Amino acid sequence: YSDTRVTTLKIGEDKSWSENLINAVNLLPESKVLFFLEDAFLVERVDSEKIMKLIEWSSSKKVEYLRLRPDPKPDLKYNNEIGLISKQAMWRTSLFISIWDKKVLLDLLIPGENAWQFEIDGTIRSYKYENFFSVKKPVIQYLHGVEKGKWILKTYNKVKAKRSVIDIKNNKREVMSKMEYREYILSGFKGRLILLIPMKYRWIIILRKRKISDLSSQMYRTLFR
Repeated sequence: YSDTRVTTLKIGEDKSWSENLINAVNLLPESKVLFFLEDAFLVERVDSEKIMKLIEWSSSKKVEYLRLRPDPKPDLKYNNEIGLISKQAMWRTSLFISIWDKKVLLDLLIPGENAWQFEIDGTIRSYKYENFFSVKKPVIQYLHGVEKGKWILKTYNKVKAKRSVIDIKNNKREVMSKMEYREYILSGFKGRLILLIPMKYRWIIILRKRKISDLSSQMYRTLFR
């Protein structure tokens, strides 16, 4: 990437999502990682000073994970601005804009997984870590750009209007139809409904929909025994 402020990490041959990330993180000299997915589009100016203060706080308190977007919200109290994420919480390792302890992130990543598998199986694997936190109010405002390989309709229209930001006209990625976008919104609504169900039964619903590893299954039983 041609910008003096950007350092490109050369990770070699393209492999799985998790292996690529492992190789990239291993090239970083810092102990903290600010994770930001490439299909998130900023919609407001970022308060860099606040981000740096949160990174400093996470280092001083030996925080292993700090979510900068409260989705889901933290389920335990800590202070007025930050909450603790319990071991039983769903999507504990949610990726969208988060500060990670480098060693913890590398420990939780398993070669061959994609991002969606990591957010579920990685959540169960994270039970051995105590210091997982989330802000109570969003620190960074952005729009999610792509879902299941297609542009999210609302995001596409907003990005398209900002022609100086990205050349979307020549982009070959498909855009959701109006019907697909309605289904996407409905899916998000169902996800919110799940959060109203007691913690133990939320996991039963999620895990019945997909096959998980024997290790993750064993960890799940440990959490709720």
